[in-house]
Order: sequence, then structure tokens, then C-alpha cells
Amino acid sequence: MDWFAINDTELRQFHMAGLIAGGGDAVLPVVNEIRLRKITYSENSDGTEKRIYEHWNKVSPIKHRKLTDGMKKNIKSKLKEHKEEELIQCIDNYVKVVTSDCWYKYKSSLDDFFRPGVQKPAPCMKFLPDRFVYDNFIIRNGRQTIPPGGSRII
Repeated sequence: MDWFAINDTELRQFHMAGLIAGGGDAVLPVVNEIRLRKITYSENSDGTEKRIYEHWNKVSPIKHRKLTDGMKKNIKSKLKEHKEEELIQCIDNYVKVVTSDCWYKYKSSLDDFFRPGVQKPAPCMKFLPDRFVYDNFIIRNGRQTIPPGGSRII
């Protein structure tokens, strides 16, 4: 018989649905061919968040020791709007600008880079493939070009 771990909320839901009697134990056997498994918010079924995290650590100047819940949450929120390939290209565009001779030198952590924001957009929004123009980040004649949505800073 297989055993699966579930959290207290899932246990209460199965108990209220009449699928199991009693309760209190967080580990249950398979009941009536219903396979119980722990589903965590932090892990996508195909590991997309982890692939994005690994790509970030491979190319970004800021490395992280582990994938935190905050990072997973922010990546997952961006995955609702954009494809994985777009976010990976976004990271590549960011690294290209930050590591070259451009005016944009703001180094972000992964969770800050993909942070949600309406009033203050996440840094990743500048680097999405459909919005990114490398020439907007180049210093010309000792002066910064006008940043997208910003004023000239001399």
C-alpha cells in the first residue's frame, strides 16, 4: 500500500467530502483508488520555475543559493502573462545590458527582478523580448540616452 503526505487543509477537505473517516493523521493510505499527493504551490508540474532559476544563476552576476518561495511566487505570477522562453530571453537581455557599457547598472535579485507591481513595474518589464531595444540603454557622447518611459539624466 502506498502512502502520501497531505497537509491539514487537504485532510479537512477530504474529511468533509466524506472520503475518509476520522482524521488527525497527516499521512493517509490510498482511499478508493483516489491517489492523494502533496501539491505545493511552489513547484510547477514541469519544473518551469526551477529552470528559470537555474538559468538566472548561470548567466546573472547575482547568484542565489536556493530557490525561495518568494522567487517561485514572483516567477509564477510572470508565467501567467508570459511564456517561459520570453522570461529566459528577458533574463538574457538584462544580463547583456548590466554587463556591458550601458547606463543601466541596477543589479536586481531574482525575486525583485520578477516582482509584481502596478505603480512601480518590475525591472523585467524593460527587458521582455517585445519591449527590449538595446540602443535605449547605450551611452552616447558621454550622455545617457532617454530611458523608456523616463526623462534624460545627465
